[in-house]
Amino acid sequence: MKAFMKPLLYLIVAFVIFSLFIYALLRPSTSTKASKEIERCVTPSDVRTVWEKYHLELAEDEDYNQAVRDKLGTFNLKQSEIKEIKNWLPAKTHNLNIILVPDLSNRINDDKNNPEQTKNDTALLNSIWAVFEKNYGTK
Repeated sequence: MKAFMKPLLYLIVAFVIFSLFIYALLRPSTSTKASKEIERCVTPSDVRTVWEKYHLELAEDEDYNQAVRDKLGTFNLKQSEIKEIKNWLPAKTHNLNIILVPDLSNRINDDKNNPEQTKNDTALLNSIWAVFEKNYGTK
């Protein structure tokens, strides 16, 4: 009988380990749980309670912050309530991501017909950079 029980025990242990592995892969994240709780809130005080529950972990998560802002936007808030909310909810960050890729791929270094080509390309890129710094600076 013992010879029969040993493979069965191995199979059960393997099944339990596999089940724990699948659970670890599929369990909801903290952000998902918090967003679902935010959706269920019916008053601004409920939203604040959920915010305080998760703010240590998710204060830097812009998606979570936006979900809180969206939910608060569904309520008819007075100016005093809005002012109070601004004290505990961080302001929306405004990031500007610009990728500038001038097409210089079809360039031939032609010293005979266009000896100033490299200088012209450098001047073009420097002028683009100067306009960017002037308009956006450190934003």
